[in-house]
Amino acid sequence: MSDTSTALEIRVQILERLGGLPEPRVTNEEWLYMLTEETRHSIAIEGFFTSTARLKNVIEKNLKTGKHSHEILHYLYTARFLYGLAYENWKEGIFHFTPALIRQTNRALGFSGELRKGEVHIAGARITPPSAFTVKDWINLYADFTKEHLTIGVPFQSFLRNLAIQHALLEAIHPFDDGNGRTGRILLNYILVQSGLPPVVIKGLSEKDRKKYYEALEEADSSIKDVLQETLSPDPKKVLSAVQKMKTDKLETILASAIRESIDKLIIDLAQKAQLLQEKLSPLPNVAQKMGYSPSSMRKLVSRGQFIATKKGKEWFTSPELHISRFGQKAL
Repeated sequence: MSDTSTALEIRVQILERLGGLPEPRVTNEEWLYMLTEETRHSIAIEGFFTSTARLKNVIEKNLKTGKHSHEILHYLYTARFLYGLAYENWKEGIFHFTPALIRQTNRALGFSGELRKGEVHIAGARITPPSAFTVKDWINLYADFTKEHLTIGVPFQSFLRNLAIQHALLEAIHPFDDGNGRTGRILLNYILVQSGLPPVVIKGLSEKDRKKYYEALEEADSSIKDVLQETLSPDPKKVLSAVQKMKTDKLETILASAIRESIDKLIIDLAQKAQLLQEKLSPLPNVAQKMGYSPSSMRKLVSRGQFIATKKGKEWFTSPELHISRFGQKAL
């Protein structure tokens, strides 16, 4: 098992020890933060940029007019509803994922919810999505793969890879005329919540982050471009063989980092409420000095997941007691 998977599994165990994922209500500070950050970054990937202040203003006042209000509210309401459904499924031990759910997600985001009936080209992509004639078959295969390979109880390392595969596969199929990216990112988080994990924020505010995300999708998509371009209905065995060979290292890295950040913030919030932390969080340079590390060494330890840490603005915060092994022993 990789160090990344091990660090994430320890965090999942700590989260479970602290009571697990809280119910997704906007009145919960943890969920309000996660939903607003996810909304802001996800619509930014599509080219709709908004400030935190503007986002909060639209949400709090339910503004239906003004720049990007449509995108903000549709995304937030869809995420809130679907994550609530996913949470209830998780509590009941159910994994629900169907083509109907996929279409309903796209419709809730303000799009048609109908599978495309024409051919499409993804701007900047090196692959051609499958023919409109076969889109329904592809969506059925995608839903089947997700249900079979991401059900509750899958080992975390396999879960992470399969999570990357399903996300890249939906974007490659490009089943709708519009809203494929937002649909795919909400479904990604729906799967995470249905597995007892918090939703993630895929960074999209900077050109660098968007480029990294698109390159990760392109790496995965390029390894299945041949099977996507076949004109006949897809052969399930051939498709499964192709997707299992997908190159997902870059996308797995992005997802692992995003999952870690979401879990870390949730762990810290829950630990503070339970009064498990004796020290206040401090900026990394302060913690490094206290522990005898150089600032660069401290940054590396945090980036490798050796400390549970959270980002406030542009600065990371943690404390000596939040070293993963030390806090893990305390919490577990």
